[in-house]
Amino acid sequence: MGDIRFKTNHLSFGSIYKGAPQTKILEFINTGDKPVELEIRDTPAHISASFPKNNVKPNETGLVEITYLSDKIDDWDFVIDRLPVYMNGISDRNFRLIVSANIQEDFSNLSPSEIANAPAIEFENKTFNFEQLKQGEKVDYEYILKNTGKSDLIIRKVHASCGCTAIISDQKIIPPGESGSIKVSFNSAGKLGNQNKTVTVITNDPDNSREILWIRGEVVN
Repeated sequence: MGDIRFKTNHLSFGSIYKGAPQTKILEFINTGDKPVELEIRDTPAHISASFPKNNVKPNETGLVEITYLSDKIDDWDFVIDRLPVYMNGISDRNFRLIVSANIQEDFSNLSPSEIANAPAIEFENKTFNFEQLKQGEKVDYEYILKNTGKSDLIIRKVHASCGCTAIISDQKIIPPGESGSIKVSFNSAGKLGNQNKTVTVITNDPDNSREILWIRGEVVN
């Protein structure tokens, strides 16, 4: 980023438990012939970023300290943020540090009684094979799921691996013994050949908190 060379522009926190803050340090060096004043602005509430020493002389190394506060974000699974870096008060669209984390729920402290009375997700079918589509056609499908556990099943997040797949899932809480659905719509525009797309479902089922649904088939001219 200009005269500042970071060890990497992507700081991955990997898998972290909701509510457990983590801090990482990233190194950099000023390769220019003038001092540079560094600042990160407009960070989201769940990320704290600072330079212990923000005025870096030529050929001097420095650190940026980034803390991830997962309890301050209403999101789960893979989350990515881009932090704007300012150098002497000026930023650029390429002056970004990428921060990612895989936010998970910690079930390790559940008692035997809580585990026995936990929710349980069960799908009728985890794979939708549309066989064959002509390029540009759309196809819809509905995955049926049931809570076979003993407490409310909470659907925390549903997301697709590709922008070609739209998801409709308004039902967030499924009581014990009841069923729900996740509707998907696959758009084959711009696609060709064999397709293997996924839909990830994050829930509060301690045994299956992350389920993968598949969309498969072939797109032809």
